[in-house]
Amino acid sequence: MRKIILSACILLSLSVQSQVKALTEDGKEVVLLDNKTWKFVNESDEKTLETIVTNEEPFEKTKESTFLVKSKNVDGGFYYNPKKWKIVKAPESATFVEYAFNNISNSTVYALFGSEIMPVQTLKNLKV
Repeated sequence: MRKIILSACILLSLSVQSQVKALTEDGKEVVLLDNKTWKFVNESDEKTLETIVTNEEPFEKTKESTFLVKSKNVDGGFYYNPKKWKIVKAPESATFVEYAFNNISNSTVYALFGSEIMPVQTLKNLKV
């Protein structure tokens, strides 16, 4: 009897660990699989990947944004207005942050900039 109960417990624990459910930032439910892939729980959420909206308008900096900050990790950067923002020391807990900024007119407003290199071609490639 003990062997049957032990075998049942082992089989149940293996099946429980095979899939994990999670929520995306926008509230969609996904299943994380053992092979490091994922899939949507609801088929209607899966259709969101069929149409990916992009912004075709180019981004332009304002005349006041005169100081260029370059990333240490990727080939890119951005301009900011040094009259409105100052560079401060990033929190030690935020290891991903390259630069931290404090708003000069409101000291409770912060901005963080971080980047990392990730091989992601398109959202459709992330789909199972």
